[in-house]
Amino acid sequence: MVYYFRFWLLAPLLLGLVGLLVPSISTGVVSFAGTALLVVAAPYAVFVIGALVWSRHRSEAQYKLAFLVSPLVFGVCCFGYLLMISPGMRHDGESWLLIAMTGLGFAQMCALVSAAYCWPPLALWYAIAFLRRA
Repeated sequence: MVYYFRFWLLAPLLLGLVGLLVPSISTGVVSFAGTALLVVAAPYAVFVIGALVWSRHRSEAQYKLAFLVSPLVFGVCCFGYLLMISPGMRHDGESWLLIAMTGLGFAQMCALVSAAYCWPPLALWYAIAFLRRA
């Protein structure tokens, strides 16, 4: 499962790079991945590095748990990223509460997209494991 987990981590980067470098084939998922890579490249890089370091010498149960909680962890990375870059983007009159609320919305969107990306492969993994037993 370690290779499946690592491929799952790196697939958005590969699709995003294809979407950015070869715009003629940018349709659907590839186009979305390219646009998403522009928006969340920095927090995703932090998330991927952390997940790759964490993933050494883990059991299958720990990988399954990682698939379940990774959208929340990625959301936290996105929230931290927005808070770090917000002083440079802050306009006069914007309060930190408004920036924090914007960050929570950004983190929620990142977590939802991440969940839509990572939970179907986990379901597929369970289906394949079930079919192999039968």
